[in-house]
Amino acid sequence: MKKMEEIKHVDLSHYNEVKPHHKKQLLWRLVNMTLFRCLALPCFNLLRIWLLRLFGARVSCTADIYPSCKIWAPWNLQVGDHSCLAPRVEIYNKDVVTIADNVVISQGSQLFTASHDISQSTNPLITAPIRIEHSVWVAAGCFIGKGDHWRGCRSGSSGLCVQRCRGMDRSRWQSCPIYQETCIKQLTLCKIYP
Repeated sequence: MKKMEEIKHVDLSHYNEVKPHHKKQLLWRLVNMTLFRCLALPCFNLLRIWLLRLFGARVSCTADIYPSCKIWAPWNLQVGDHSCLAPRVEIYNKDVVTIADNVVISQGSQLFTASHDISQSTNPLITAPIRIEHSVWVAAGCFIGKGDHWRGCRSGSSGLCVQRCRGMDRSRWQSCPIYQETCIKQLTLCKIYP
């Protein structure tokens, strides 16, 4: 344990964060919290996709985006064919989030591309993209952090389930079962480091 005098003093008086899309982000936040959520019926999915595209997202017209999703910056979002952002998914994407085809991000999951460098006294913002490859299922309530890249480990497997227990050390990840027809298959988790 560090002695008290060795711990760095945090001085946020010098904190500065560049916000190149500030006005656009404020307008999007207003749309995301009102009109986007009012288009709640499944028949309005294409209108929600249109709104996301209007703000620069690259979303397939076959994607399923639930109205309760919170997306920080649509211009940093790419969603492939037949992928789903389920209810209450939160995407804090100060950097690019790429979700490939046939991916499910289950309810309550969080994808955050930004954090702060606590090794410096000003805690500067640090970002890195997130990429989720083809046919990955992210289970409910998961957290995926900046710089993560996920794909299935076994070739020929139909998918990968990512689950992370809240409060668990970032280096320890779990796999969880995916139900396929009459059998339960336990798939392993594979994290790709950039």
